[in-house]
Amino acid sequence: MNENNNSLQPVVLGELKKQKSSKPLLVFLIFFIIITVTILIPLIDDSLSDPDTPLGALYQKIFNKEDIDEENNINRVILNEDTFISFEDITISNITLEGNFIRYFVKYDNEENNILDYTPYYIEVFDKEDNFVTNVKLIGIVTDDGLTMNISLPEVEFNSNEDYYGKVIKLTEFEDITMFVDNDGYSSITCTKFQNTLKYQFKDGLLKRVEHKFVNNNIDNIDAYILSLHFQKEKADYLNSLDEGSTIVKETDVGFEIIANLDLTKVDTYTLGDYLVFTYYRLDEDARKVHYEMKAKGYDCK
Repeated sequence: MNENNNSLQPVVLGELKKQKSSKPLLVFLIFFIIITVTILIPLIDDSLSDPDTPLGALYQKIFNKEDIDEENNINRVILNEDTFISFEDITISNITLEGNFIRYFVKYDNEENNILDYTPYYIEVFDKEDNFVTNVKLIGIVTDDGLTMNISLPEVEFNSNEDYYGKVIKLTEFEDITMFVDNDGYSSITCTKFQNTLKYQFKDGLLKRVEHKFVNNNIDNIDAYILSLHFQKEKADYLNSLDEGSTIVKETDVGFEIIANLDLTKVDTYTLGDYLVFTYYRLDEDARKVHYEMKAKGYDCK
């Protein structure tokens, strides 16, 4: 009997201790996370948005480049004989790119003439790998009858066996250029193409004078030569009526040349009528625009 009672005695196996609550630690962690996120997210967002920061540069390179490229590709089409580009009231078609020439047909769907030289319109050209090739300035006086343009671009070499893509864009901001500026703030740019040499003189980056030299030594076609000489003499007389002594025509052993050195405070180059020259910019035109547009017209500018 005593043996049975002893077998029923309780045995202590261990001491149960009351577990401490983890709630204060959890609350602290949640509070810490909320404060950290609240502070860091705006900082990280600002850093990602700024391409000048290491983090931003990496983000832009990996993620935004794709978005930008996709946006830039909108409306970009293959440039060939079957191309038809419509931009505002302008349509461009039948584009050929070969060697350093681009040829296209341009039309202005309006009753009035449009002097494209005075517009900010360019054909933006890319190769098939999406590398930028060049911007081509739209030029010429166009009507609803249309006009075929053939533009030489000496700094570009198109491969006729490759595809090129592009679209018409408006361009109003131009990259900075490096020019020698004297102590009085004067500088100049000289642009050449075929028989034309133009020297633009600037004061504090704004156009003040334009000097144009045109040479015609093509006496093989005597009729065309005589017509050209007659026209240039008339042009010289008109320019001299606006800016006395500014323009001379000289006949040489092999042809003739005309040199016009125009003070733009006296000559409004946009109102020259029959003697309008689209490479004569107006008084106080920005040097960056003159340089960029002349290169986009195929001139070699230094």
